[in-house]
Amino acid sequence: MFCTNIYQHSAFAQGDDLHLIGRFMMRETLFRGIRSEEELAYVLTAYDISTDWPEGSGISYTHHFFPRAFEIGFRLTDLAATLWSIYQALAPPKLQPHLNVAMEHVAKPVESLFRNHGGSAISVEFSRDALIEAVESARYSAYMQALSLMPLGVRHDS
Repeated sequence: MFCTNIYQHSAFAQGDDLHLIGRFMMRETLFRGIRSEEELAYVLTAYDISTDWPEGSGISYTHHFFPRAFEIGFRLTDLAATLWSIYQALAPPKLQPHLNVAMEHVAKPVESLFRNHGGSAISVEFSRDALIEAVESARYSAYMQALSLMPLGVRHDS
């Protein structure tokens, strides 16, 4: 992901919005993306156990969208290895060794899976093609291709 906070900082400075810089932008931070299968599994675990949907219900997102399957053991975390291999395979070769998957390209595919496949089925299994379709719904390949064309000094992966 492009480091937009640097550009926003400059825009505020040029627009005489120094009070915003002084109050909210004292330090610049580069947010990096998901860099391993383990990090992806950690993020997916949040959907499985660390969330609350609807708010105050004590039910996780995964449980809410796949109630019967969740109750017999379905967890998004179990998709981490397959999803990571998809992110790797769809990335241009020059980006694969140091892959950074922006959160947008994790959250949107998960949302797609929830919206398009959620329901009361007891068994939930996603084919590799279904997972690729979910990842591509967030335009992951196009984004990665654009990143691969940028000079290294200009690009800031998140």
